Amino acid sequence: MLLIAQLLSVLSVVPHVFILGLGISAYATFERKSFGIFAMAMGALGTLFAGMIVFQIFGQDSGGPFWVNLSLVALPLSLMALAGHAQLLWSYRQSSRFETALKESERQYRTLSELAHDMIFMVDPNDKIIYVNAFAANSLRKSVQEIVGKPLTQLFPPGTAQRMQENLKKVFQTGEAIYLETQILFPGVDRWLDSRLVPLKNDSGEIYAVYGLSRDVSDRKKAEQAIRASEEKFRMLVERASEGIFVYGKTGLIEEVNQRGSDLSGFSREELVGKSPMDFMPPEERVEAGKVFQRLQTENHVEAEARQFRKDGSLCVVAASISTLPDGRTLGIVRDITEQKRSQDYQRLVQFSMDNSDEAIFWVDQTGGFIQVNDSACRSLEYSREELLTMKVAQISLKAPTGPGWAEMCQSFVKHGAMAFESIHRSKSGRQYPGALRGNLRAFDGKK
Repeated sequence: MLLIAQLLSVLSVVPHVFILGLGISAYATFERKSFGIFAMAMGALGTLFAGMIVFQIFGQDSGGPFWVNLSLVALPLSLMALAGHAQLLWSYRQSSRFETALKESERQYRTLSELAHDMIFMVDPNDKIIYVNAFAANSLRKSVQEIVGKPLTQLFPPGTAQRMQENLKKVFQTGEAIYLETQILFPGVDRWLDSRLVPLKNDSGEIYAVYGLSRDVSDRKKAEQAIRASEEKFRMLVERASEGIFVYGKTGLIEEVNQRGSDLSGFSREELVGKSPMDFMPPEERVEAGKVFQRLQTENHVEAEARQFRKDGSLCVVAASISTLPDGRTLGIVRDITEQKRSQDYQRLVQFSMDNSDEAIFWVDQTGGFIQVNDSACRSLEYSREELLTMKVAQISLKAPTGPGWAEMCQSFVKHGAMAFESIHRSKSGRQYPGALRGNLRAFDGKK
């Protein structure tokens, strides 16, 4: 620190004589700890020439420029007293600087506090508000003056005030900060607050107040509640789904399954979770199942069929729609198609039997239209299956009744269940040939 010491005046008083000393300037660079020695030297110099010396010291440090006025009076054996006087003035100046810095820091804090969009407050041990920022006051629809000095019970409903008092009491008793999330009724609105309560201590370690900062997180809480409601609704739909729903983790093991999935397999949820779907498949099916999961590395959706064991040891056939979820897991929607596959197999067997019969076989509805024909019928009539399925019996049988006659024949079928008669068939090329018809009435899907 550079100090400039300027001797303002040296005044010596002797009987009837006034001596005015010329102003002299001295420059010195010294640390604060040397100030006492410097003051003593200047005081000693002053007493050699005068009874009193007045000088001024200019200083510059991180706190800014300052001046110290020193008045040193020469008293008998008082050099130490002079040094002490100067040191006292220095301490006073330092104290003044600290107070100024403290006031500036407090001013800056209050400015930041008032600009904040959070509720900032301080509460004393008697549950009275000793500070509140403008944002918190506006939230209560009051002025700062209407809040400061008031107890919590005059600002909030009884239940809310009691919860606040309990939280504040905890901080005063433990001396530890706490974090909490609470729902508080403000004038005209219910708000969720994210709050932190911090104890404020004096130099002796006693807690004189609790500092609180609360942030309105109502929008976030509403979003969380909406998500939970959506999840609950989704879970309800999953549980009521007619298909089995499985969620597989990144390792391919089952993590979640709905009730229908449990019913399809006969295993409980606890027995399914943690297992691989391949654990329930015959060995010959596992290779293909592995290929399906490999395809999911490059495809977002895969359809597959597989056989799997039920808990009772029986085999069932399932159709699975498998998709990759955004979090990297896999969703499988599974349907039991065992009966469907049996029906399809039966239809293929029936069709195979028809197609390999030497006789022409026709399936005819009550209007006389063909609904199915075999290969032998197509060969003998020289029509394709597609062509015949658009035609009626009267177009290929010259003796087949039409109009009211066909209706009467259908009634005879209903009455007797079977009929036989002779007819003349006409092929696509116009060739005519005799044929004997034997018909049987059958019901299929509610139709005859």
